[in-house]
Amino acid sequence: MLQANYYKKLVLPATLLILFVFNAHLIYEIISKGNDGNCGCFGSLLPMTPLQAVIKNFIAMGVLIYLYKIASIKNDKSNSWVLSTITFGLIMLVFMVGMKPPSSMNSAAVETVIDEVIEDDSNELKIEIPKVDSILKPKKQIDSVVVVKKEEPKQVKSGFSNIFPEIDKGRKVLCFFAPGCDHCKETAKELTQMRNQVKDFPEVNIAFMDEEPELIPDFFAYSGRKYTNKLLDIASFWKIVGNRNTPVVYYLWNGNIIKEYDGIDAKAFNKAEFKKIIQTDYEKLK
Repeated sequence: MLQANYYKKLVLPATLLILFVFNAHLIYEIISKGNDGNCGCFGSLLPMTPLQAVIKNFIAMGVLIYLYKIASIKNDKSNSWVLSTITFGLIMLVFMVGMKPPSSMNSAAVETVIDEVIEDDSNELKIEIPKVDSILKPKKQIDSVVVVKKEEPKQVKSGFSNIFPEIDKGRKVLCFFAPGCDHCKETAKELTQMRNQVKDFPEVNIAFMDEEPELIPDFFAYSGRKYTNKLLDIASFWKIVGNRNTPVVYYLWNGNIIKEYDGIDAKAFNKAEFKKIIQTDYEKLK
């Protein structure tokens, strides 16, 4: 926008087209998922809801149309090297500077918090059977202990151990959340409520997307508890999550995915169903 090469012929129309496509995407997001979260236009520097971003884009498009009308194609220069060098230089700048993990990853606000207390991690059911002679002779109390081993799934690699090394050992809950996502906060709050109700609730691990990381303390304040967590850059987060939508919740047992939830529609997190699943023996879950 600050150079004159192909200004009216290419730069202004291409910019208008990009804003038009982005607006169509934002309008689709609003219709399908609601006006929640940060559109990401300015990252965490200037958070905007999708509707605010649409309004901003329409204003920008109006300015561009005005510039197109007053600009003269005769004033366009035709040095393609200047335009292409600036374009690819800015793209390189985004990957070299813009996508580096922020210093906030090492700050106290987003440091990994490991304060889960495993109240009962045993998978053994102990049944005490008194011997006959112990009934006849109370003074010589001799009890035998029969240990019944509960069935567990065979240990496999879930593919998430690069985020949390111990995730494939035992029963774990793995969540992929965005700090500013209202649905993610509600899901975390429901997990905390269940944890307070179920004695042997699995350990909870949260992988946060590096968008608005400064909101993580508020996220845990709303959920009612701090959980083991890690901050992932945006590209890595979506590479792992794939075509799923946040909030994403996995129930893992020895690396096996027992149950998976994602988004806010048909596959959304179901508190009642999840509470029942985590209290069910593997023999019945099979």
